[in-house]
Amino acid sequence: MRAHRFHRPGVLVIGIMVGLLPLAEPAARGQDLDPGSPTRNDALGGPSDGWQLSVTPYFWFAGITGDLRVRDAEVDVDVGFDDIWDALDFGAQVHLEAQKGRWGLLLDVAYLALSTDKELNVVNAELEIDQWTVEFGGFYRIVDSLDQRGLPGALDVLLGGRYWSMETQLDIGPLGRASDNEWIDPFIGLRWTAQLTDGLLVLVRGDVGGFALYEDASEFTWNVFAGPALKLSKNMTLLVGYRALGIDHEEGDNFNADLTFAGPEVGLAIQF
Repeated sequence: MRAHRFHRPGVLVIGIMVGLLPLAEPAARGQDLDPGSPTRNDALGGPSDGWQLSVTPYFWFAGITGDLRVRDAEVDVDVGFDDIWDALDFGAQVHLEAQKGRWGLLLDVAYLALSTDKELNVVNAELEIDQWTVEFGGFYRIVDSLDQRGLPGALDVLLGGRYWSMETQLDIGPLGRASDNEWIDPFIGLRWTAQLTDGLLVLVRGDVGGFALYEDASEFTWNVFAGPALKLSKNMTLLVGYRALGIDHEEGDNFNADLTFAGPEVGLAIQF
């Protein structure tokens, strides 16, 4: 059994999740919206009797900080999101959701390829990362209620997994170390959506996972997003926010990644 370590960002995410729980109180007072409410369906995209789909291509300007060890070599990584254009070789992300009633499915696919020799604490070192992150799971809308001004809000419980594939090449001088690692981290979280005006919403999401539940799972992982969403039309919404994702993953003496990916995120949600 691996010893669990204290993760301050993870504790903060848990605190955010706990802070969202009081939003369930309106449902307890019987303030659920009528399933046929057009205001709720148009603003939040569900629930409804039929399937509702959304596709959100987005770009995450994520910097990377933390410690990375490949075999017998270890470096401190500090690539800020303002340096990402210099280090980024290629990146692409898309988020998909399907919802029927209070139940829904989600899939998020992100690819990142970067290389850098500047933001490392070791002279003559070069780091290359080729990474896939695939998030999959489902959610249940436990709250779909009216606030005091009669505007819709929603609270979802999230449950799923996050697949990681990291190909890492760390060169120090003439010596190179390579590692190819794959694993899946289970996660649980909450997502809150509230409509501030007819065309402006705010979204907050937090999840935690890993917990070393099985041999290849991360010791701990956490993820948080917060930001506004501007409705451009009935079927299109512009999302702008800040996201941070942390992992603490170890595979014996060959690979250890204690990294945080963080930076602004911009996307366009298209509802069907």
